[in-house]
Amino acid sequence: MILHYLRTFLHRERKEMRLFVFGLTGLVVIALLWQFFEKKGTNPHVIRGVFIGLGSILVVIVNTFDVSRTRGLNWDTCFIIHVAFGTYFFVSLLLTCILGLLTKYRNINKFWHRFGAINTAFALTLTLLVAVATRIFR
Repeated sequence: MILHYLRTFLHRERKEMRLFVFGLTGLVVIALLWQFFEKKGTNPHVIRGVFIGLGSILVVIVNTFDVSRTRGLNWDTCFIIHVAFGTYFFVSLLLTCILGLLTKYRNINKFWHRFGAINTAFALTLTLLVAVATRIFR
C-alpha cells in the first residue's frame, strides 16, 4: 500500500516534484539552523535531527528518480562535486548523531558534538551551493 502511494507520488509532473524538493530542502535547512538556537539534548532536538536525516534522504530519492526519469543522470564535474559534498553531508550528519548519543550517555565533551553539527551545516551549505551552480552552468 505504501509502495503504491510512493509510486503514484513519484509519477507527478516535474514542476510539482521540483516544488516538493525545494520545499522539503527549505524545511531541512530551517530545522538544521534551528538546532543551533534551541535547547540541546531535548526530545524536540532529537526529533529535528531525525527529520533532517530522513528529509534529506527523501530529497535525494525524489531528485534521483525525477532526474533519471526526465533527462538522465549527467555525470559532469558539477554533479560529481555535488555528490561528493552530499556524501560529506550524510557522513557528517551520521557522526553528529553518534557524537550526540555519546555526549548524552557516555559524558564525552560537548565540543565534539558541536563540531560535528557545524561540519554538517557546512557540508549542507556546500552541497546546496553546488546544486545551484549545477543548474546555472548546465
